[in-house]
Amino acid sequence: MAPVEKIVNAKEGRTPFINVVTKSGTNTLHGSGFLLYRQKDLQANGFFEKTKPDFNREQFGGALGGALIRDKTFGFYAIERNRQQKSQTVDTGGVYPQFEGSSPAPFRDLLRVTKFNRFMNNLKPTSLGTNLLYGGPPAENAFQKATNENISWQAIQTSLLSSRTLNQFTAQFNRFMNNLKPTSLGINLRFPSIVIGQNASTPQNVQQDRLQFRDDFSTQANWHGLHSIKFGVDLNPRIKYNALFDLVKNTSIFFSVDDPGITCSSTTSCTTTLPPSDFFALRGIGSTKEQGSIAWQMAYYVQDDWKVSRRLTVNLGVRYEFESGFIDAGFKQPLEGAAPFFDSRTRKNPRLSFGPRIGFAYDPAGNGRTVIRGGYGIYYDSTPWEVGYIDRTFNGVKYFIDAFFPAQPDVNDPAFQGPLPSPGGFAVDGKVSQPYTHQWSAGIGQQLPWGIVLDASYVHILGIHGWMTRELNPQGTKPDGTVVPPPYPGLGLFSSFQTTNISHYNALQVSARKNLEKRVQFQLAYTLSKAVGLSDDIFEPGVPQNSNNIFADKGPTLRDARHRFVLSGIVRLPLGIETSNIVALQSGRPYNITTGTDDNGDGHFKDRPPGVGRNAGRAAPTYVWDTRLSRPFKIGERVEISPTVDMFNVVNHPNFDPESYNGVISSPTFGKPSDIISPPRQLQLGVRASF
Repeated sequence: MAPVEKIVNAKEGRTPFINVVTKSGTNTLHGSGFLLYRQKDLQANGFFEKTKPDFNREQFGGALGGALIRDKTFGFYAIERNRQQKSQTVDTGGVYPQFEGSSPAPFRDLLRVTKFNRFMNNLKPTSLGTNLLYGGPPAENAFQKATNENISWQAIQTSLLSSRTLNQFTAQFNRFMNNLKPTSLGINLRFPSIVIGQNASTPQNVQQDRLQFRDDFSTQANWHGLHSIKFGVDLNPRIKYNALFDLVKNTSIFFSVDDPGITCSSTTSCTTTLPPSDFFALRGIGSTKEQGSIAWQMAYYVQDDWKVSRRLTVNLGVRYEFESGFIDAGFKQPLEGAAPFFDSRTRKNPRLSFGPRIGFAYDPAGNGRTVIRGGYGIYYDSTPWEVGYIDRTFNGVKYFIDAFFPAQPDVNDPAFQGPLPSPGGFAVDGKVSQPYTHQWSAGIGQQLPWGIVLDASYVHILGIHGWMTRELNPQGTKPDGTVVPPPYPGLGLFSSFQTTNISHYNALQVSARKNLEKRVQFQLAYTLSKAVGLSDDIFEPGVPQNSNNIFADKGPTLRDARHRFVLSGIVRLPLGIETSNIVALQSGRPYNITTGTDDNGDGHFKDRPPGVGRNAGRAAPTYVWDTRLSRPFKIGERVEISPTVDMFNVVNHPNFDPESYNGVISSPTFGKPSDIISPPRQLQLGVRASF
């Protein structure tokens, strides 16, 4: 075990830099290929599947590398393809038998990587890479057809300036495109137990073009010990976005109770026996299309890893980050003057984002068998680009979402034909601060007999100025018929994005690992943790129960899993057979419990029963065991063939998706899940060849 370990590094920050590690070509031609196959008859029935749905998956690819000019220029190329044909099962527990069944959900994926290395001389190798990732066409189910594309070009020049000094310059261009199209046009019906019709989040289209330049300089110096010094700059001078996100454009109907008897004569006209007080409608009006919005980021850092003595290493660093264009400081809101939260011209981009880093690693005995380590750092988060985009487009003028109260879930209902209600939407309220975290860690590592290394650490993360959502203009009707007037008449509901969230994460992390020796390798990890916050996400689950008392929503986050245990390992059996296994056990994650009605008349269905805190429900624990058997064998000296047999979810345990649990206490399916996060037991056959 190494006597010292780096805890913090100012080189790393919020910027989404893509590190692609690939093989480089050599003077000798090398290559590999693989094929993985799954099929309907090789899997068990899923928990919600009355009959086994269609399923077929083929994953294959290969790689080739070698010299283009001996000792000078090398090339590497890899390609991987995934073709999956499956069906998605809908099971409402018998509440809506007319909507139960399976629908096609095919998936296609393509990954290609190309890399060239050119040694201009013995000291300055240069690499140029192209990475193409195509995902999803067509990923289609009852709601949407999704296409993702990610293309990256990267060039790296590494210069060895002296025996102690190295400089690496990177230039990169990345393009990401996401396109969601509805598979059916019409209204969206949202019951506590099921969602029917057009996906309310479609159509949706996002394209991001990111240009990035980065330079990292490292050197060593001797002064009261050995200093490994790094400093650098990371510039993203042009981040361009094109976007379209016409939320609830074709009308969404929200029901507080289920109606199994609902009938629909078309995709836009349905009939319900429920009274109008049990549902309302939202409709988006206008267009959210935006072309060519620009943002940019920059960061500077310096890092010193100081080996004070043979036993002690100290890590010191600081990182400065700045971004502009994400929250649009200074732009004029069209409704400025109608309410105080529309004053965006006083907004300023945060400029004091300095993140210090300090850490140490100490070997008390000096024999490399025990290490005590600790670290602290401030890490700034990037503002989600969607915040500024929604602030500019969902602004009550360019695009606004209005509430309607029809007598029937029908787009031709008279309620939709009259004058438009007051405009509603989103705004960024108050002073905007840069979200950041204070991160502490302390731990000890100990080398045990038989090559086992034991580690134990405590981690604390305090999140400050996190993004959350709050209702700025509450209005609505309580279940008893009491009408709650808005604070700002003439405006509808306006949700605010603001940096007022506070979160805490505490964890005890214990692990033991053993390298592959005497036929056995394993790694065991256990985490005892608790995650608490005022909110989970700026988009879901939305506003707090009472937007005037956000601290009443303090509770576990949706990612809070109290216990997590993972065991993975490799065992070499007789006859050259090798088995690999991974077992993961995790406590159930939370879900929110609500009454299903707007009890406080704020226009949102986030009200909880009396005495029930946020995210008080708990999903069932998850259990996963995956295993592989392989038997490599040689053909000649250079070719190796390795047949494999994989089994996923060996015990066929249904692992339910916590986000699919029905938290509406009045629903007949309350506390029941509707989806799983891991497939039923599946057998996969494969083969890999390399030379």
